[in-house]
Amino acid sequence: MLPMPERESGQLSLKTVPWVCIVFFAIYLLVLLTYQRGEQEDQLELATWYQQSGLFELEWENYISWLRISGQVPKADFLEAARKDKDSLTVFQAMAFDPSFERENRLRGDQYWDVDERLRWEQTREEFARRSAALPSVRFGLNPQSPRPSTYLTFHFLHESVIHWLVGLLVLVPFAWATEGTVGARRMPLIWLASGVLAGLAYIVFVPNGYQPLIGSTPVVSAAIGMYLGLFALKKIDFIYFHPKQKKWQTISLPAAILAPLWLVLPIYEYYGGSPAPHAWVAQLAGVLAGAAMIQLARQADVAGAEQEQQQEEEDSG
Repeated sequence: MLPMPERESGQLSLKTVPWVCIVFFAIYLLVLLTYQRGEQEDQLELATWYQQSGLFELEWENYISWLRISGQVPKADFLEAARKDKDSLTVFQAMAFDPSFERENRLRGDQYWDVDERLRWEQTREEFARRSAALPSVRFGLNPQSPRPSTYLTFHFLHESVIHWLVGLLVLVPFAWATEGTVGARRMPLIWLASGVLAGLAYIVFVPNGYQPLIGSTPVVSAAIGMYLGLFALKKIDFIYFHPKQKKWQTISLPAAILAPLWLVLPIYEYYGGSPAPHAWVAQLAGVLAGAAMIQLARQADVAGAEQEQQQEEEDSG
């Protein structure tokens, strides 16, 4: 059952197929299967290098101690348990990329390393930075500790896995046709990209201490849901569905907001297995608000444009 675009009359139409959404998700999949191909293996390889280079041995005890001293006891306990379970990738992602810990080492490393150990740590850290910079998620993901302007546009083109991509697509499907069919194919890409930027800005503001790059399309899918709610809110709109007994498409009028709970799939998935970035729900919630706000701005522009056209017509006729 899919909601109909506002201007439709219960008929399927190629004009209202959400081509913009389809193109974006096709690009996302292409990036995942080409540019990001093998990234998880590359991360595992880098984690192995991190162990074999001696960097893990130099940092592990200091990191756990630093976490406890700085009040991050639950994280310290979690990482110790992960190490016992031989979950080296989780430990690696948490420790190796923590910029606050790296700054702590550069500031106070002389207190627990001798001169040779300190020099070895600095050289190995520089090599780690060079190697990790080649990872797509590090290069184009949105890192709250060091956000680059371009990454506000690129973060949602990357995904952790095909499942990560598929979850975003499946949640988008019920909203895409009605939303894009009403907004129009010309405005949709602009609102899509602008909403992603706003969601990214909100993530930087509210999760400033995060350091795992935010990736994935769920914030912009959330923006599409926000557009849908901004367009239809509590209005009743036509939903189209296929009647198996009558073997034809039919319509039924239902409140548009009946689909809103589908948004919860996104934060639940991110929590249990999506992007490694913490508190991704912040970007998703910001996406909903950004999408709704962009729709209101577009409506104001429509009203202003209509008034200007009417005024011009009156002047011409006068």
